[in-house]
Amino acid sequence: MLSSDLDPLKDGVTGPLAVVVSQSVEGSSLVASHSHVRGQLLGVWRGLLTLCTESGKWLVPKVHAVWIPPGQLHWASVHGQADAWSVYLRPDACMGLPAQPATLRISALLRETVRRLEGLDGEPTEAMRRLLEQVVVNEVASLPAEALDLPMPTSASL
Repeated sequence: MLSSDLDPLKDGVTGPLAVVVSQSVEGSSLVASHSHVRGQLLGVWRGLLTLCTESGKWLVPKVHAVWIPPGQLHWASVHGQADAWSVYLRPDACMGLPAQPATLRISALLRETVRRLEGLDGEPTEAMRRLLEQVVVNEVASLPAEALDLPMPTSASL
């Protein structure tokens, strides 16, 4: 099961990115409804996820990620085998990023930057980490949203 109890605010990181997390999941899993103080970019290296909010559902296939703004109540389902990753951004780094969840087709630059950040383990200088973090923020801001969402009806009669 995917972890929904990770608290990215306890990591002590001062740059725009709080945490880069990768998890392998097999079978059918559900992450309970929750929200984060930080923004979250959720993607998969392999497999398929569905992200849900009260206003809609977003598919997250390979080479895509879904942007989840800070404070957005959400839950997710994993379909089959999936290798998922998340990047959590401090609220002040989310200014200018989409105010609503959105599925983004990740660029090669974003993909490789996330992979590089996954494997840092204190290796580079703080300046290098901050540079990589800023690349992620800039890429998320520049990527167009793709129509991989399904709005949920708001009418009681539906």
